[in-house]
Amino acid sequence: AENYPQRHASGVPNTIGTQLIVLLYTVILLCYAGAMPRRPRKCPAGMCFHVLNRAVARLTLFEKPEDYEAFERVLAEAVARIPLPIFSYCLMPNHWHFVVRPKTDQQLSEFFRWLTHTHTMRWHAHYHTEGTGHLYQGRFKTFPVESDNHLLAVLRYVERNPLRASLCEQAEDWKYGSAWRTLLRPTSSNQFQPACCIA
Repeated sequence: AENYPQRHASGVPNTIGTQLIVLLYTVILLCYAGAMPRRPRKCPAGMCFHVLNRAVARLTLFEKPEDYEAFERVLAEAVARIPLPIFSYCLMPNHWHFVVRPKTDQQLSEFFRWLTHTHTMRWHAHYHTEGTGHLYQGRFKTFPVESDNHLLAVLRYVERNPLRASLCEQAEDWKYGSAWRTLLRPTSSNQFQPACCIA
């Protein structure tokens, strides 16, 4: 009896070979799970959301005014393709914020997936850094806005970001956000106007 390998309750011999097979199978399952596409996040239509994303390792997304303007051109294209209502937004040197209210359950994910992917591709093309890795730290983050008072607080928070970062003396002086555009500053035809300015 001592010459027979020990068995689990299932009756499978408990040998080193069996353990290796189980380990290999586990690794395959983990790799398969990691390769599966992510499920679209649920962002119900008619509900407001605070959306943000940052550059990987908090690197600088926008080095110069032309970088901000290039992002806003991509943003205008995104709105033309996927007309997501945007109530406010703010572009910061290494991240950005939006407050939006999707019209369908899939619209928010579709919009920001296209926006970040397209911006990443064009950013790498401009700086000749294709194949060097990610631009954003990961998928954009979404936070539901629970009430009208919460919405007002989030709008204020988003538009005052550059003020808190000492990038301007008044929030409306920061050109790369909805506070500046709310005052109907002159814009070219290919620049983006948030929904709060044109509603």
